[in-house]
Amino acid sequence: MEETGHDVTDKEKALEKAFEWGDRIPIGILYKREGPLYRDILPQLAEKPLVKQKIEDTNITAMMESLM
Repeated sequence: MEETGHDVTDKEKALEKAFEWGDRIPIGILYKREGPLYRDILPQLAEKPLVKQKIEDTNITAMMESLM
């Protein structure tokens, strides 16, 4: 995609490119958005991944009551 001058910041154009089929199939980075990583915006993930965190002492009573 770099050789064609494709703008990777244009989401609409990236979607159009993704649907191009024929003699040539577009490959490479079609769309790229700059921003914080998902893990960096969640305080729960600051120390370690959720899968490695203990949940035995987690109290979800207040959250469950708020849903009723």
